[in-house]
Amino acid sequence: MKLKKKKFCRNEVDLKEIRINLECNQGCPFCNTDENAENVITDTEKIKKTIKTWAKQGTKFLTISGKEPTLHPELINFIKLAKKCNYETINLQTNAVLLKNKKFCEEIKRAGLDGVFVSFHSCKKNNYNKITRSLKFEEAVLGIKNLLKNNIKVRLNIVINSLNYKEIPQNIDFIAKNFKGIEAVIFSFAAPVGKAKENNWIIPQISAAIPFLRKAVKKALKHKLRFEIPSRCGFPMCFLPEYYNYFDDITTIYSWDKNKFNDKVKPIWCRDCRLRQYCSGFWKDYVKIYGFK
Repeated sequence: MKLKKKKFCRNEVDLKEIRINLECNQGCPFCNTDENAENVITDTEKIKKTIKTWAKQGTKFLTISGKEPTLHPELINFIKLAKKCNYETINLQTNAVLLKNKKFCEEIKRAGLDGVFVSFHSCKKNNYNKITRSLKFEEAVLGIKNLLKNNIKVRLNIVINSLNYKEIPQNIDFIAKNFKGIEAVIFSFAAPVGKAKENNWIIPQISAAIPFLRKAVKKALKHKLRFEIPSRCGFPMCFLPEYYNYFDDITTIYSWDKNKFNDKVKPIWCRDCRLRQYCSGFWKDYVKIYGFK
């Protein structure tokens, strides 16, 4: 597809993410958080010190993550501390299972939480439970609804993988019907890091997943659901060139991009692409599995 000439406008975001634990109540085979992940800090005092330090350094956006941060007994206090440090936005990454508790939702709202990035990989109970290796589908759905009732901004992250890529269009219909008022849907792609590096069967070939994703995107537009494709846990823009302006590579420069990771690569023919300076390319370990074909 020939792209119209356009001057791209990219918003720079100084975002810091802190992973506060290595425990989880699910077991996704593509989980990218282990002891080697970036900014894993499990000591309570060090977590508090890091939150204060980043604020003093001028960081505006804080994400509290982990394996599953809602399992940490000090989570509410960390959010309160971040609020006192005057972060512009405080976000949480979670599977939302424990947020089925209405009181817990109300507490994190009062503490100062602005938004939640929720992993929600299937609208089908059996497949959700299979992907997450848990029996938590109803709890997750209830948790997401509780967040919305408390006026907490919700972004739903669907990690495209070998077990769910054919049902992504159905997921969008389910989300539009059951989660009114969500902020956006994120179409991530199973990255060959963490558990997925060991379980590479969970990583589908991008070209196999794209026809289903294209249908899902059309449904999202029809339902007027915002959607995004992340730069790091995504795929090259040439797979969906008609929607290139929905890729984070184009729309947002995250602060961690300044120190590029050395785990992605581009084939030689990318040198002629007009988007080469924005696109992050392929994971090297993905290329080991499928090549560039």
